[in-house]
Amino acid sequence: MKIIKVNILLCLLALVLGSCEDFLESRDKGQVLEEKLFVNKEGVEEAMYGLYYTIGAGELWGAQLPTIMDALAQYLTLGTYSTENSGGFEELMLHNHESERSTTLFGGIWTLGYKLISDVNKILENLDSWGYKPLKHMDLYRGECLGIRAFMHFELLRMYGSCNLSKRGIPYVNNYGMWVTPFSTTRECYDKVLKDLNEAHTLLLEDENLLTYPRKPVNAYDQFTSYRELHMNLYAVKALLARVYLTRNEPGDVDSATMYARQIVDSKKFPLPTGANVGPDHFIRMMSGTVAQDEGIWGIYKSDTYSALRSLFLLEKGSFLAADEKMYEELDPARGTDHRSNWIRVPSASTPEVSEKLGMRLMKLINASVFNTANKEQAPIGYSGSNIIRVPELYLMLAETLIEKEPTEALRYYNEFISSRGLNTEESITKEDVDKQFWREYLQEGQYWFRLRRRQVPEIEVEPALANAKGIKTIQMDENKWSLPIPDSEFEFREDGSY
Repeated sequence: MKIIKVNILLCLLALVLGSCEDFLESRDKGQVLEEKLFVNKEGVEEAMYGLYYTIGAGELWGAQLPTIMDALAQYLTLGTYSTENSGGFEELMLHNHESERSTTLFGGIWTLGYKLISDVNKILENLDSWGYKPLKHMDLYRGECLGIRAFMHFELLRMYGSCNLSKRGIPYVNNYGMWVTPFSTTRECYDKVLKDLNEAHTLLLEDENLLTYPRKPVNAYDQFTSYRELHMNLYAVKALLARVYLTRNEPGDVDSATMYARQIVDSKKFPLPTGANVGPDHFIRMMSGTVAQDEGIWGIYKSDTYSALRSLFLLEKGSFLAADEKMYEELDPARGTDHRSNWIRVPSASTPEVSEKLGMRLMKLINASVFNTANKEQAPIGYSGSNIIRVPELYLMLAETLIEKEPTEALRYYNEFISSRGLNTEESITKEDVDKQFWREYLQEGQYWFRLRRRQVPEIEVEPALANAKGIKTIQMDENKWSLPIPDSEFEFREDGSY
């Protein structure tokens, strides 16, 4: 059965990567795309897979975007900073957003993010005017598209939009075409994100049966309904609803976030490791270039995660290192052993000399069996790709949102989570405890800076090596620091270059 699964997946992805490329390369060839793709279900599904291909691109969740956000959150260091090895990243890490390196990176994310949104809108336009043989999975197609559109807008909003609900957000683009979409306020953007997510939630209810635990075998006759954790699915939409409500934080929003987080965790479809799986072997293999097999609510299939990540984290010089190599150490042995410590380790290379030369490296996402083929026992678990949403976020969200109203329940969710990481249970917790666990959990996943932004912390401590090199110990945060610069090209066709 495993061989059948793998062969089908490989065939599917070979089809996708080969035939969706034209769709991704140019949104200006609309008529060609309509004739070529939007005439039957096979064409629609190729276009859909093209969206996921873009999300997994190197500039987005394939490598760069999470790394950029982790650099802003001071997770990373280059060890020493010089013209030869920094490439301008020190300015990025110091939140000097107008530096050349920063504007290039931020501009790339903005541009590709809106290209993805345009491609989503192209598919929706064709589905809305569909005149061919009825599509069995019309609801799934539309639900996934609306979920992706909301997801990408929300990510752009919490990077480039104002933290103030009444101030400038981003353009919320829900039509395909070349016209200029006006900017919405941050509050208006939230309303539009929630509208898309709520409609997606209704359209994706079939996932209650399609996405089960244990996972269903692949359906060779209906491949689109297989591997739902690799699609924008119902539970990913619930997780996004929880994220959005918690981030907006209007009256009643925390209760809504709690409700959706509970629905996911209590579904038992995304279990945390227990028993023998709570150990070093599991944590070395669970995310090493793969979508976490059990914890992954939504991830992107990507056949080669190693190449891009190697250049970021495994080069002898110029790669990122962990700013705090001891971030997983417990000073009190009675608290247990945090097996996430295996995410920062000396790689097992071809010779001990090479390993020693590399030293401590960020290995959470690295496929150790590709790095060194002798590491067969460290082969990853799950499908090759990148994680977008994992269930630990929801456990920690529940611990945070219930800590005052339902402290017993908050403690239960918190203890279930830390037990799965090898730590002993606690008798009481604080929000600082929850924050520490989030910081430990989401290394290399680009989420912690958004948590800092939501909390509006007044300052961020600069990672030690950079602080010593630049003589800057803290970054004083304000509206300009929390909002990344929008590319100048966005204003070329706006009257007076205005928002």
